[in-house]
Amino acid sequence: IGEQFRLITEAIPQLVWRCNPDGSADYFSQAFLEYVGYPAEDMLGWGWSEVIHPSDRPKVLEEWKNSREAEDNLSVEFRVKNARGGYRWFVSLGKPFRSESGEVIKYYGTWTNVDDQRRTRENLKQALKVKDEFISVASHELKTPITSMKLQTQMMSRSLKKTGHEFVDPAQLDRLISMSDKQLDRLNRLVDDMLDISRIGAGRFSILRTKMDLSKLTKEVADRYSERLLSEKSILQLDISDGIVGNWDLFRLEQVVDNLISNALKYGEGKPILISLKRAEPNLAVLSVKDQGIGIPKEHQGRIFRRFERAVSSN
Repeated sequence: IGEQFRLITEAIPQLVWRCNPDGSADYFSQAFLEYVGYPAEDMLGWGWSEVIHPSDRPKVLEEWKNSREAEDNLSVEFRVKNARGGYRWFVSLGKPFRSESGEVIKYYGTWTNVDDQRRTRENLKQALKVKDEFISVASHELKTPITSMKLQTQMMSRSLKKTGHEFVDPAQLDRLISMSDKQLDRLNRLVDDMLDISRIGAGRFSILRTKMDLSKLTKEVADRYSERLLSEKSILQLDISDGIVGNWDLFRLEQVVDNLISNALKYGEGKPILISLKRAEPNLAVLSVKDQGIGIPKEHQGRIFRRFERAVSSN
């Protein structure tokens, strides 16, 4: 190996290799050897293949074989074991070196660490998947109150056409308007939730603290579900201590309580739901909503604290 070539290979961040036409290696840069933690004699020949992840090795050897048979360039991505025993993603690029007669006499190439880029790509792919899932769920949630309001509007229209304005049943009309109003409130909350997501992403999410009674708020939210509970035969059991007052954001806590009860109703399979609020310490209150539904498998419990995650599919 010429001194100039050696100096060049040691000056670049890539791990440099050189192989014979049969695929066996006869040179590695010092940076290469330091990264894998093996002396040159262990890497020469086909020893280099041992530092490739076992799951990636067959693919790498196949690509290497195909490149040599075609006397073409090599480009393959795989995981490499480092001196500490961990694996990182690398891309290997190689080119044939030919004699004046055109015969391939050597292959020169590099291994470039692309682990950060790979992880960024995977994170982006996951983020796009989560975004698509969120859009799907949000679209479904938004359509539900809109469909309900449309149905109620149609019912009012048919009632007016059938009986005439002067004969409309005020009680029925009031009931339909009240139902539409509730759906509009639900739609407004969903839009606010999505705006909150945008505010969090932009770093503009705000907390407005005021003195408030959490006991009273929790009871009010639970009472709000009374009409729905009658139709679904679900039972809310309240174990709420009175007078738990604190300096909190009323709107955000209302969101929390509402979401917990809503989820318990959705997944509770119609069984009793226990809502508990207790003072644990002078400055600590503990709110819990416990249902007896499908539950969340232990291996998925950590996921639910990440944005847009759910323990079961959206179906």
